[in-house]
Amino acid sequence: MNETFSTIFDLRASHVALLARQRQGSNVEELAEEVRQFVQRAQVTGTILDADEQRDAAQGLIDYWVTTLYRASLPMDDVTLADFDANLAPTLADDLCPYVGLEAFREKDSNRFHGRKKLVAEAVEILTQHRFLAVVGPSGSGKSSVVQGGVLPALRRGAIPGSDTWTYLPPLVPGAGCGDGLQPVTGGLKPALHVITIDQFEEIFTLCDDLAAREAFARKLADLAKEHYVIVTMRSDYESRLTTMPELQELFAKGDLRATPMAAPELREAIEEPARLIGLKFESGLVDALVHDVLGEPAALPLLQFTLWKLWQSRDHNRITMAAYRRLGGGRAALANSANALYESLIQQDRDTMRRILLRMVRPGAGAEVTSNRVSVGLLLQLGDDQSRVQRVLDKLVAERLVRRNEEQVEVAHEALIRNWPLLVSWIERQRADLVELRRFEALAEEWEHFGRTSGFLDDRQLREAEEWLADEAARDIGIKESLPALVKASRELIEERDRRIRRGRSLVFSIGTILVTAIIALLWFKLQNERDARHALQAAITEARAARDAALAEKQRAQESLVLLMEEREKTRDLTKQFTDVYVADAPAPRNWGAFGALASPRERVRPVWPGASIGPADEKSSGSICCVVESGNERFLFTLASIAGGKTGTAIVQPGLADGGTEKDRIGTVVKVDESDSRGGALIRLDEGVAVSPSIPNVGAIAGVAWTVKDGETLRLMGRGSGLATARVVETRPDGQIVIDFKGRGDAGAPVVNEEGKLVGILWGGDDRTSFLMPAARLLKDLGVELAK
Repeated sequence: MNETFSTIFDLRASHVALLARQRQGSNVEELAEEVRQFVQRAQVTGTILDADEQRDAAQGLIDYWVTTLYRASLPMDDVTLADFDANLAPTLADDLCPYVGLEAFREKDSNRFHGRKKLVAEAVEILTQHRFLAVVGPSGSGKSSVVQGGVLPALRRGAIPGSDTWTYLPPLVPGAGCGDGLQPVTGGLKPALHVITIDQFEEIFTLCDDLAAREAFARKLADLAKEHYVIVTMRSDYESRLTTMPELQELFAKGDLRATPMAAPELREAIEEPARLIGLKFESGLVDALVHDVLGEPAALPLLQFTLWKLWQSRDHNRITMAAYRRLGGGRAALANSANALYESLIQQDRDTMRRILLRMVRPGAGAEVTSNRVSVGLLLQLGDDQSRVQRVLDKLVAERLVRRNEEQVEVAHEALIRNWPLLVSWIERQRADLVELRRFEALAEEWEHFGRTSGFLDDRQLREAEEWLADEAARDIGIKESLPALVKASRELIEERDRRIRRGRSLVFSIGTILVTAIIALLWFKLQNERDARHALQAAITEARAARDAALAEKQRAQESLVLLMEEREKTRDLTKQFTDVYVADAPAPRNWGAFGALASPRERVRPVWPGASIGPADEKSSGSICCVVESGNERFLFTLASIAGGKTGTAIVQPGLADGGTEKDRIGTVVKVDESDSRGGALIRLDEGVAVSPSIPNVGAIAGVAWTVKDGETLRLMGRGSGLATARVVETRPDGQIVIDFKGRGDAGAPVVNEEGKLVGILWGGDDRTSFLMPAARLLKDLGVELAK
């Protein structure tokens, strides 16, 4: 049997070559033998042609040359194209796969990247005018593929004069280190033009929690764009975050390129062109079905590429059939069906491990947002499951291209999996709250590790929350790093040691009082017996009492000094002497010397002078809240808090602490003289009684440095409340009505002052739920009452 042509394209090429020779003067008699061989090869090629249009084309070419021979009196029997025989089609090797699945196209895949000619040309045009290109679009729009599969190869081929001589650095992703990969770049580039590519730029918002690191990363990129070419890709739903990076916002505005959805002709080209290069064929109607299935889908490109990759695995020799397409479930369901098939193929233990692995690779954000979270293999092996089982399940996820592994880090192959696999979506929604708490506590553990486990311990409130959360079955089910329980244990030991020393000091004070009372009783008894003997006894009792007092005070001082040394050695973050100075330097001297232990007093206790965060409340109502700060109007000073905490009306007497915290009418400190009646969340002013001293400083923080007019999402804040003491929180969002939402679960902290890292007053805590709390902006409340922060 004659050898077939490899494809219809080869058959046509041979036909064109014969025509060219005929036109150049060769007569049919001279070409007769070659024509007969062509016809015979074309005939048997029918065994590998299954598409009707291709078979019609091949038969037409055969008929043309048979007719040509007949007219030259060189007749040849009528030749009919051979029937299609799937068993005779060539088999394509696995390594010829023209599709990338959920992976992005890389430079090595440029010959397989099709359908984006227009977008690549627009990118090159922007780079001829600017040195910064930002390819922006929704998740699944093909941003990374456009840059790495299209733009970079075009530049290497000289799309811009001289670009074939530029130096191209490997693409970087920000990750949790927020630009650590830029260190070798900024450390000194050779005197030549470089192209620096930052893929998934949004990771500086989703994975990097360090605001200072973000800003430094933005400045580095802006500086690099002055002398080199910088190309970034970013999800469009993070554009609003650029307002915090003015250096880059202007560059984005000039170099912006929208990764728009691919039109039907572009999708067809992306399917057919890579297949044509290796001789892969689609059953008639299959390409149309694929295009129709994914056209208009939010994650069309990853869904299409994954479907094509799965169809390649089911190919019959060199053909992809409609039957295989139907078995897969079509373009929209192929990803979910494949993930379900893998999950259902596992035993129950492996299924549980697969769920834990994938939940570690997602990061819930504000609202319904969920993003990919790159993690180390080492972390997955610490989650409590059998390590061999973790490795086995991870290998299966990688083999199915649902997870991508890069050296010792893994992540979901594309966020399309997070959004398009219903089972994974249900896992995330069921454990969203636990995942958010996990990220928060592990961030604290990472900080503790960063300081060599000598600083960054949990405070009382954080420790209670962490212990309660770790005791929950849902938290253990997610899988917890060893460092978190270790941090909780170390923090508990530190706090218990602190409490033991405090109790010991108080016990010594009580002993002194007991000795003095005993001495007085002895004096009275001896006076009744004999005045002279009593005087001697009195002198002896006083001497004994003084000696006991001196010994007790010396022991107390040693306990205090030991506590200070312990805190300095293990936390290196608190200076109790400075705390005492901050809290007790006020307009009038404190009537009671608390010493170093005074700085550790609960905000619910009676404190003099009164300081921000301490407990107050109406004298006629058993409730309590927190003092915000000291304000002034003209030459008069007031305490400032919420109207609801001050009783809501003028003339109300205020006590410190509030009645709910054990205060009495004898603890009165002032009277409400003004409330904001226009707003239930407004402020109130308290005029202090004569002789009541106040401190302008927040314990452990210091004096308030002014009023902050704005806050940023993710910004770290500190507050001092009667319920929680000193605590930290982060800004979640700022609402249109001015309210500020923070990730803080307060317990009776309404009225507490909230300051930023510069010590400026951001707002006053007024309420919350079991996940978040809400602030009223301090600047607005002070303006409404016509006062300003006391200097």
